[in-house]
Amino acid sequence: MGAVIARMTGAHIHYKDYERLIQTSITKPVESGADIEKLIFGLLPDNTIGIGGQFFVTSEAYVFACLQAMHAIADHLAYVVRTWL
Repeated sequence: MGAVIARMTGAHIHYKDYERLIQTSITKPVESGADIEKLIFGLLPDNTIGIGGQFFVTSEAYVFACLQAMHAIADHLAYVVRTWL
């Protein structure tokens, strides 16, 4: 059961990291008046480059890590149930 708890903690951490990335990269700038299309794909009003590809790679990594941890929880629980029966 320790492995299940460790995976649950890992999934929670990855999900919180994803939420933090969305908050800092998209939500706060849009609330400050940035155009979301320009934020993601183009130049910002101060002529700095938007978040672009790095945002997508990082967010995808967090999502996949979270899903992998959740899938592993199911695997660990199935093993525990199988060995106890």
